[in-house]
Amino acid sequence: MGQVKRIAEKKVKLNDKLIDIENIANEEIKKFLKEYLNAFDNNVQVAFNPKTLKKNPLFFKGLELKDVAVYEFVCTKRVKLSEHVTPAQIEKITDKKIKDILEARIKEKGKIKNAFSNLEENPIWLSKENAIQIKSITVYDESKVEKVRNGYVKTGSNHHALIYKNEEGKLIDKVVSFWER
Repeated sequence: MGQVKRIAEKKVKLNDKLIDIENIANEEIKKFLKEYLNAFDNNVQVAFNPKTLKKNPLFFKGLELKDVAVYEFVCTKRVKLSEHVTPAQIEKITDKKIKDILEARIKEKGKIKNAFSNLEENPIWLSKENAIQIKSITVYDESKVEKVRNGYVKTGSNHHALIYKNEEGKLIDKVVSFWER
């Protein structure tokens, strides 16, 4: 499982709960808000307090700025290209060019099973000139994940395996479920 940064579908309202200005997608707006925040000694609670914003609304290029587009990190997974790929997986492909190539192949062959069977003899080319075949795809993985320290974990499964040495030098292992952490 990996992750990719994309612009979130839902915009974030400017208020005192704004967590990270660095995740704002538009560089000009990010710079504008950093300068605005600097006037309040970088105190987000004061600068973006609803009362402050009501008294002195923010205007960017003549328009009132109430919400901003931000980046979000979305989990991804690699899927081997075969006749077992589902239509939902085709919809969730992260790379638009690959998605377009595969959708054209499905349209040409009629069904997914026909489009992706016998790929050894009838490969799908990303670049035929450079001999680059499409053998696997990266899709958005919409499963529930929670941020834990420096990474992400899928809920409902094991959180981690704990392996350590005790005082006598013996290795001890314990599987910790997500709910025990």
